Amino acid sequence: MKSLRRRALRWQLVGALVLSFCALTAPISAKAQTTCTFGSSQGFNVVWGCGGVSSPLVQGTFALVDAYQFYPGTGGDICAAMHSALAATAIYTPLKQGIVVDARGFGGGSWSCNSNPWLGLTYPPSSIVALLPAATISLSTTWQLPRHTRIVGEGSGSNRTILKAVSPGFSGGDMIDMGPPGCSDADYPAISIEHLALNGNSVSNLNGIVNPCAQELSYVDDVSFTQISLIALEVTTKNAANSGPYTKLTMSNVGTCLSISSPTQGTSLYDMRSVQGVSCTLSSSSSSGILLDAASTSLEDINITGVSSNQNGIVVGSRYPSPNNLLFNIRGSGLVDVIQLSSHPYTPTVTAPNCPATNSTTTYDVCNITILGVTSSSSTNSIDDKVTSTVLTDPNVGMYILGEPVESAGASVGNSRLTTSPNVPSWSVGTSAASSLESCTKGSIYSQTSGTGSTTLFGCNGTWAAIR
Repeated sequence: MKSLRRRALRWQLVGALVLSFCALTAPISAKAQTTCTFGSSQGFNVVWGCGGVSSPLVQGTFALVDAYQFYPGTGGDICAAMHSALAATAIYTPLKQGIVVDARGFGGGSWSCNSNPWLGLTYPPSSIVALLPAATISLSTTWQLPRHTRIVGEGSGSNRTILKAVSPGFSGGDMIDMGPPGCSDADYPAISIEHLALNGNSVSNLNGIVNPCAQELSYVDDVSFTQISLIALEVTTKNAANSGPYTKLTMSNVGTCLSISSPTQGTSLYDMRSVQGVSCTLSSSSSSGILLDAASTSLEDINITGVSSNQNGIVVGSRYPSPNNLLFNIRGSGLVDVIQLSSHPYTPTVTAPNCPATNSTTTYDVCNITILGVTSSSSTNSIDDKVTSTVLTDPNVGMYILGEPVESAGASVGNSRLTTSPNVPSWSVGTSAASSLESCTKGSIYSQTSGTGSTTLFGCNGTWAAIR
């Protein structure tokens, strides 16, 4: 019994010592944000102390700044609060810190935005991440994003972040510019926009997102567009080199869903990364869904729905040189052409990549185009190739490749071309000879790769005939 009492007393003593130690070392409770005026750290998350031992104050980190703490006195303007949060980092700029401005504390509902949050920053942070709430933000001016800026909403679907254009603030222009318009400095990297919706509110002469000069590490992902009177997403590829990818985009009731082009004819065109996953529903005033006037670009998993029979889905090369492009898994309905390849001629310059000239002064915008997988539903044509005057009405085309011009005696006699469509001349192969009784598409070629007989190459003039 004495042994049991000693053990009980021993454990009671250990417990008392543990409680005493915890009481002596328990931390003082800290606020989630600080109002410490030293270092302009209002709204910053608390991580360390500032001030002296006799008068300790709370200091914060601008790794995450709560923009709502700057809301009082802004007159309901969420952008003014975001601007104040960005400006609060000015004292730290010589150290080149980045900043995360968290505006999600504004919650749902509607908020006004009467200014560009990034405009007029004396010492802008070296990098910016802006977290937007699941709310409607009424824009009355363009957001011009500086380099190394990332905007992240809470979704492009239901319970989403909506940027809505309002008038009289907007009378045209762009809702968001990825870098300054007309930028002479062609290097504005790491600008991105994701997980939000843009509502143009049917304001006349208005674009959605325009990329005039954002390059490496710049992209748009999971963004929906509606009621945009002009172009939902425009990429001017001369100064937007190496930007992208542009992914998971939904457009409805817009003038043009996507435009990829050089700002001026004859200037150098640069590669950009792919466009993947676009759902485009045209408005009654639309003429085309996507305008592709650039080189070495890929469009993948595209679905375009027209509302009148005179609308085109994707038009390639109608304005500027557009060689070496890939179109993969394209679906269209209610259109005159799902894909149209333009034959627009122009005068080449040494700075523009183009198709080989047929003489010293004239060439064509479109060549070396690979199309893989086209589905047409309730549309007149799946592919309208105006370069070779080829029109395919097939509801499904597995492959269509337009090559370069073929010259004879210094003049163009046509273009190289290969397709799986049985309705235009093609080159097919088999192990037996072609029958002269079998009908075929005029101009087609058939190669016998094995079997008996001395003839291995056949041509079609309505039926097969031996060539050699």
